[in-house]
Amino acid sequence: MKKLLFFILTLPILCFGQWTENFDAGTTMPAGWAVINNGGANGWVFGTPGAGTAQSGSNVASLTYNTTAHDDYLITKAITVTTGVSDRISFFVKSRSSTYLENYEVLLSTTNQTSAAFTTVLQATQKAPDVWTQKTFSLAAYAGQTVYVAIHATDTDQWQLYADTFVVDSAPTTAPGCATLTAPTNTATGVNPDGVLSWNTVASATGYKIKVGTTSGGTDVMNNVDVGNVTSYNIPGTLNSGTTYYVTVTPYNGVGNAAGCSQISFTTISAPANDNCSGAIALTVNPDLNCGSVASGNTLGATQSLAATPCSGTPDDDVWYSFVATATSHVITLSNVVSTGTTSSTDTYFQVLSGACGNLTSVLCSDPLSGTATGLTVGQTYYVRVYSYSGEGYAQSFNICVGTLPPPPANDNCSGAITLTVNPNLNCGVTTTGNTTSATESMAATPCNGTPDDDIWYSFVATSASHVVTLSNVSGSTDMYFQVLSGTCGSQTSIICSDPNSATLTGLTPGQTYYIRVYTYSSGNNASFTICIGTPPPPPANDECSGAIPLTVGTDFASGAISSTNAGATTNVTSTCASSNSVNNTWYSVVVPASGNVTLETGAVSGSQFTDSILAAYSGTCGSLTQISCNDDITTTTNLYSRVSLTGRTPGETIYVSVWRYSTAGGDGPIQVSAYDSSSLATIEVAQAENKIKAYPNPFADVLNISDISKVKSVSVTDMTGRVLKTIDAPSPALYLGELTSGMYLVTLQMKDGSKQIIKAIKK
Repeated sequence: MKKLLFFILTLPILCFGQWTENFDAGTTMPAGWAVINNGGANGWVFGTPGAGTAQSGSNVASLTYNTTAHDDYLITKAITVTTGVSDRISFFVKSRSSTYLENYEVLLSTTNQTSAAFTTVLQATQKAPDVWTQKTFSLAAYAGQTVYVAIHATDTDQWQLYADTFVVDSAPTTAPGCATLTAPTNTATGVNPDGVLSWNTVASATGYKIKVGTTSGGTDVMNNVDVGNVTSYNIPGTLNSGTTYYVTVTPYNGVGNAAGCSQISFTTISAPANDNCSGAIALTVNPDLNCGSVASGNTLGATQSLAATPCSGTPDDDVWYSFVATATSHVITLSNVVSTGTTSSTDTYFQVLSGACGNLTSVLCSDPLSGTATGLTVGQTYYVRVYSYSGEGYAQSFNICVGTLPPPPANDNCSGAITLTVNPNLNCGVTTTGNTTSATESMAATPCNGTPDDDIWYSFVATSASHVVTLSNVSGSTDMYFQVLSGTCGSQTSIICSDPNSATLTGLTPGQTYYIRVYTYSSGNNASFTICIGTPPPPPANDECSGAIPLTVGTDFASGAISSTNAGATTNVTSTCASSNSVNNTWYSVVVPASGNVTLETGAVSGSQFTDSILAAYSGTCGSLTQISCNDDITTTTNLYSRVSLTGRTPGETIYVSVWRYSTAGGDGPIQVSAYDSSSLATIEVAQAENKIKAYPNPFADVLNISDISKVKSVSVTDMTGRVLKTIDAPSPALYLGELTSGMYLVTLQMKDGSKQIIKAIKK
């Protein structure tokens, strides 16, 4: 009864003195804890780790790198040290990356949580591993005192340091029990030679020692190596295939080692039969690229036969195959690759070699799962070794096949060039299909670019001084390249090199034959496509200044506008207001009216791709012009056509006008070009006052009445920019204009006698 009473009385003391903190209550600092940030901007914070998982729960305390040295403290709450109750502290630390291991030390204060108080060193500076590692410290020397323990980070410009699962409890008084190996299990066979051991956690253990040998009780692999307080361990190096290993895991703590722990054994997987060149598995060569015949393989358990050089990767698990060449080129393909190692990866590498085992020469190294071996000798045996790109812990299963490329296409060389039909326009009504598979290089790329190891040839007879070559419907490698040449096969001159799939040829001689060679830009690729030769329209009559179309000055945009096209136009002068984007210009001329004023403007033609223009006005004569004014957009957001207003010019002077298309917008086609003088409306208004025809009411709401409609043939309504909004043939006296918005409009009356009257009307 007295013992029970004593236990009940001491239970609150035990509960109060012992505690655990894993920071899972939230992302704020736990009560009683402290952090001191004497270093850079980043200090200790609480939350999920930047990579991996917490040691327990979901949150950790973490510290992110600074470019200046850390001087940052993570400080526990007060620890009341009681013998047999709270005389030990443990916690886990970890660096985020093995490349950036963080330095830290463990300090103790017997007074307070200020940095100056931490004068006792429990652990000198060392680097935190990149796996969770438990650190345990005895506090027995401080029995009866209140202490604080701090992790003090001191590194510069690493990455992240994590801490988790702080436990204050009592040191054990007895040695721990034995551990049970969970992987591999006792007497297991076919074990992965990567040598990963796992066991259960043993209560009160502060670490584990491992003994591994190739005989019962042997220590030739590991001799009671202290691996720390972990529950898994990777035996250094790769274990031998087909070998039995004996393992003992012994837990320990401050009292001593566990006693009488049992040994287990396991046997690694045997090396595959094709582990060496001499055991190479013969592959059936497929007559095509369909891989109807494949062989399966696995690098698990294989060992290294040769160094990687001149290839790459780590061939510590290479397996071997052979094939007899039936053509000068074969395609080796790995498929259905599955990771079989302890570390997941499907990155598999292979090498093709010629010669005999023990005296081999590398033919091809391939990190991609498919590669073409060229320059082979028909009837000769070649070897393929396959291995995982990375080293220990990596292995893959796969299928392998050897395929045969089709013969080179008929147009593999210039002499076999396929004749293309020249289309009379740019619609590509007639196209020709092509495929670079099995094609070989005809000549060097210079002066062009790319790798023409699969060039094929075409020819055409020019019917115009300009043609457009276009590749379309490209599949396979989509990065195509082509070159156009003049001359004859064996003696040719390059005209153009084109990485884009379309290019315009100029300066051609009608009736002359030209050649085109097409290839994929990079080596080892193939592609199919269609090719066509198009013919651009001839330049319009006003392509040059000398062919400028005269404009008649109207009173508004509509009355002075003509429709013209720039299809087929060339760029023979550059504008100053959008010089880098002015293309395919046409020319116009206008005689300055008596007022000395004229407005030059472009506008839309329904359905035309010409939607963005540039306009410039010039004085002088063709061949000796001086720019007067230039405009790109009337408004940059709503009207991309152009307008130039000239005033104070000499009546009778000829002004030349050039109109360009803005290169990145739309396409060539029809456009309206207008010259008008709105100041002439003043004269019209005077004449209108004497005319019997009136418009009323003015301003109007929805209906505008015409006083004598019998003399009027038609009516058109335009806004003040010259846009025609409505045209009415054989109008009635009442014009219904309710759809117009409020503002001023010009109502043009086309009279039956051929005259015209313009009335300004205001819509309410």
